[in-house]
Amino acid sequence: VTGDERTPVHPRLRERVGVAFDELANRHAMALGARAIEARQNQRAAQLVEYTQAVTNQAATSDPETRQVLLRQFRDDLDRRVTGGELTPLQATELYIRESERVYQTVATEMIEANPRGYLDLDQAGEWEGHMSHEMLAENRIRAQRRIEGMDEAAIREAERVSRERAAELSGQLDAIYTLAKGGELRPGAAQFLADPEVQALPRYREVQALSLIHISQGIVR
Repeated sequence: VTGDERTPVHPRLRERVGVAFDELANRHAMALGARAIEARQNQRAAQLVEYTQAVTNQAATSDPETRQVLLRQFRDDLDRRVTGGELTPLQATELYIRESERVYQTVATEMIEANPRGYLDLDQAGEWEGHMSHEMLAENRIRAQRRIEGMDEAAIREAERVSRERAAELSGQLDAIYTLAKGGELRPGAAQFLADPEVQALPRYREVQALSLIHISQGIVR
């Protein structure tokens, strides 16, 4: 056999090689097609996540009317995705319930922090029914009540602090009047100051008043 001669290939072998090559090409094409489909599905899923986050975040910070409009649009979008085969009806329903509950829970949490009594008023009026689960509603009532109790305690502490500061200020002025009175003087306006009910509630009031009355009766200060 010379270098230019070729070994003849049996027709059956050629046929088998051709079939194998076609099968390999088909498998490769199917793999590419599957990857392309998967890529499109992943892209649509990512877009759905981004859209869901954007619309629900906006709904959570909007007024009640706008919130309802946005959630209705969100529901309509999910229905279109069901029609297009992107989601099953169950997936769409579960997603809507989960995200709408998240929206209203965000609104509730902010209101409980800022105005727990207002939250409970709306709760009693049924404002939150149908938007959150019964478990969420029960937990929110407890949180709102605890927030009210905490705010009341804080208000009491603040009032007590202001009262202490006021009493210290008045006591200082009372001591100044007493010191002057012991030296035979009476500060101008002392009589009016001693007539203040807050001053009269101070421990040293009677002592200072008695000494001051002596000077007033003597005509030192009127």
